[in-house]
Amino acid sequence: MTATLDLWPIGNCQVSALVDRAGRFVWACVPRVDGDPLFSALLRDDDESGLWAIDLETGDLETGTAVEQSYRRNTPILVSRHSDEAGNAIEVIDFCPRFQRRGRSYRPVAFARIVRPVAGSPRIRMRLAPTRGWDGGKVETTSGSNHIRYMLDSMTLRLTTTGPVGLIEQTSAFRVERPLHFFLGPDESFGDDVGATIDRMLAETEREWQEWVRGLATPLEWQEVVIRSAITLKLCQHEETGAIVAALTTSIPEHADSGRNWDYRYCWIRDAYYTVQALNRLGALDVLEAYLGYLRNIVDGAKGGHIQPLYGVLGEARLEERTAPAIAAWGRCASATRPMSRSSTTPMARSSCRTSRPFSTSGCSAWPASRISKRWSVLPNWRSNCTTGPMPGCGSCARARASTLIRRRCAGRPATGWPMPPKRSG
Repeated sequence: MTATLDLWPIGNCQVSALVDRAGRFVWACVPRVDGDPLFSALLRDDDESGLWAIDLETGDLETGTAVEQSYRRNTPILVSRHSDEAGNAIEVIDFCPRFQRRGRSYRPVAFARIVRPVAGSPRIRMRLAPTRGWDGGKVETTSGSNHIRYMLDSMTLRLTTTGPVGLIEQTSAFRVERPLHFFLGPDESFGDDVGATIDRMLAETEREWQEWVRGLATPLEWQEVVIRSAITLKLCQHEETGAIVAALTTSIPEHADSGRNWDYRYCWIRDAYYTVQALNRLGALDVLEAYLGYLRNIVDGAKGGHIQPLYGVLGEARLEERTAPAIAAWGRCASATRPMSRSSTTPMARSSCRTSRPFSTSGCSAWPASRISKRWSVLPNWRSNCTTGPMPGCGSCARARASTLIRRRCAGRPATGWPMPPKRSG
């Protein structure tokens, strides 16, 4: 498939994944947003590795398939409906569990998928092909009656499922006659019914996100768009420490052959301020409180009172630059002499590159989070200017990018460096 940044983010503020228009997981890292890639098809040349795809098998090369995607209301739970011209259809629900359990926040290093038959006699082919760190090597696996284990460099993950394990391992097509559940998470066995447990996780995750949104002070205008932008910004926070990353991606080139494909999965003190400022106006005080805790730990550990421009999500001060030549740059846009960047340089040297951000990309998950939090006035003719068509506030990246430009005129002082648009005459 052609490389695209029209992506749908899901996550639980511990890990996140980017889902493309075909319903494939093309980017995810473990055990944190700044960890080693579990899925890296976003940056690879081939279409067979670094992804988690659920393809509707048509059995007829002349029959095409279509995918319709949307989020469940006020959540980052993605629903993809796959259908073909023969009338077969399935529904795939993707989410990362996040809810309160036993007085604690439950946000595991895990990704859940539910496949439900909708119409006809659908057959699917599942391709679960994670990458082993940054070298892109083959991942060793073992399997049991209801699970497959994947031995990664950073950790071992287990896919627990109600689907046919043998057919999934062989990437063979099989019929979907009942709901199938898939849980890719820590190497631990399920003590209860797999399907019922994942359904319960889905319901509690949906309730948790909707409760968070219910606490927002959203404006009367553009509520759907503002809520979707707020959820996207919230996904950029690492709740364990309160750090806010600039973006969920790494190594997206600024433009073809630029050689500048840096890592944005770090916390820039300035950029995080804009995110906190935007969410604070909506009443999301949990983000502010967590970020202040992160800053206090940074200040306590600062040598000589010097604060760097950026830190790791765990407060790491030293961030070394590395390259990963085994993984091609996105869309082959980067120069062959400059393999993709795995992480940032040391903070002071890295800050000089921060003045030129990859705003030429189209995905909101690939854009620095601070871009979404800038203040803009309402554009009355936004529909005619939007090349992606009417914008339902679904959060797909091209549309969410457009939604960031649709902000009410703010009567307060404009953000630093971002003057307010001039007033219209008349």
